[in-house]
Amino acid sequence: MTAQRSLLAGLVLLLWAAGAARAAEPGPRAVVRETIDAVLGIARSEGASAARRDAAFAVVKRHFDFEAMSRRVLATHWAVASADARTRFVGLFAELLARTYWRRIANYRGGSVEFVAERVRDDGYATVATLVHTDTTAIPVDYRLQRTATGWQAYDVTIEQISLVRNYRGSFQDIVHKHGIAGLLQQMESRIAQLPAE
Repeated sequence: MTAQRSLLAGLVLLLWAAGAARAAEPGPRAVVRETIDAVLGIARSEGASAARRDAAFAVVKRHFDFEAMSRRVLATHWAVASADARTRFVGLFAELLARTYWRRIANYRGGSVEFVAERVRDDGYATVATLVHTDTTAIPVDYRLQRTATGWQAYDVTIEQISLVRNYRGSFQDIVHKHGIAGLLQQMESRIAQLPAE
């Protein structure tokens, strides 16, 4: 085999391996389903609330891109924030979301989640539409994801057409305008301290 043919064969093998790895990668719907099933399984399990919360958050952290969420929430303020301020904001924002939403699902026992649609765009973004069924209603919840080096990760959740990112962006922008990034970080720390840890 000539050197050119050997090189060509090597390139073909590399491309095939990359395609096989991409094909084996879980799609957006599978990632959302896996995350929801795992978190609800933890919520329904026995044990201390704080331990279950930490376990659920560990699952969420694998499939949610909190830095991407933070960039979108801070919008133009992200670019002017220091590296330390960005790191602190990402950590505080993730902790705020974990504590806020765990209180809502910690005692979840019933209902079901219906997967309505999956839309995958060519540019590496996707939306997974679901309906959360309760005893009395069905609540539309859409997950927006992007393909990253570690697979599909969510960067926003829309509940009844209200975007989590846009909601926090609106409230945080007012604080930054009045008190700066440092003031926002202080208020976030205070807010987290007031939320129950369990």
